[in-house]
Amino acid sequence: MGKIMGYSDSKFTCWSRIQLSNGDPVYISVARSGVLVKMSKLGIMGAKLYHETNAYKAAMTAKSLHAQITLSVDPSATQGYALPSDMTNPVLRAFTQVALECKSAAELSVRLNEAL
Repeated sequence: MGKIMGYSDSKFTCWSRIQLSNGDPVYISVARSGVLVKMSKLGIMGAKLYHETNAYKAAMTAKSLHAQITLSVDPSATQGYALPSDMTNPVLRAFTQVALECKSAAELSVRLNEAL
């Protein structure tokens, strides 16, 4: 399982940085304009693994991912999520949890792009 390197879930910023099991860095950014997932430490450079500019489609992808989440590290966690309790944005939570469950950036890309 990957680990969260950093995140921000506030009124002004919504992102997370994940290190996958194989060491790949992943940056997830959620905005009004959509969702961007890159293989990058800071989101500046790197290959795009998932990019959706239609907010409705991004939300539907998050809903589909939420339904797929089965891993539960903490028995008291909600719906199998192993995330900090102050990460409240449902889209960020779904994308971050799926990233934590993936072993590589390639697996994450396939899972995100085929979620719908």
